[in-house]
Amino acid sequence: MTFVLFTEITEFGTAFLEKSLDVENCLSLWIFATRYVLNSLSEKCLTFFLSNLMSVANTSEFKLMENEFFLDVMEQIKHSVSSGAKMRLQLYI
Repeated sequence: MTFVLFTEITEFGTAFLEKSLDVENCLSLWIFATRYVLNSLSEKCLTFFLSNLMSVANTSEFKLMENEFFLDVMEQIKHSVSSGAKMRLQLYI
């Protein structure tokens, strides 16, 4: 019973976060989703990030990111995306 309740809460929370996704929070939500293995949210954040890369790059969250952290995020993204998206991403790295 507890596992079922936990699953329902996780699904509800994930759906809420997916609806809240925007250029200001997509990186932090992606990191959160990756850390807690929320695959659906992680994929949506990654797709949103790649689709809105220029807008995300203008956010304070992106600009304040430390270089090492940025490179780590980019490396993780490269491992997560399809080959077509990888080619587009390499244009920015």
